[in-house]
Amino acid sequence: MFNFFSSIINFFNMVWNFLSNIISGLITAISVLLSAVSLPPMLLGFVPSFIGTSILVVGSIGVIKLIVGWGNK
Repeated sequence: MFNFFSSIINFFNMVWNFLSNIISGLITAISVLLSAVSLPPMLLGFVPSFIGTSILVVGSIGVIKLIVGWGNK
């Protein structure tokens, strides 16, 4: 009898952990995207123009890959 209640509690615990992990993952992704948008323009003032262009291209490709989800299995 106690096994039944234990399995129900474990089920709701798994659902709660799943939802909290999704929320924390979304918060982390949003913070990474916001910092990825603000960092390259800040670096452009300290590097030569050809390196600055490379930073912008690589950063843009990284953000696109993060949004689209390339490489996720």
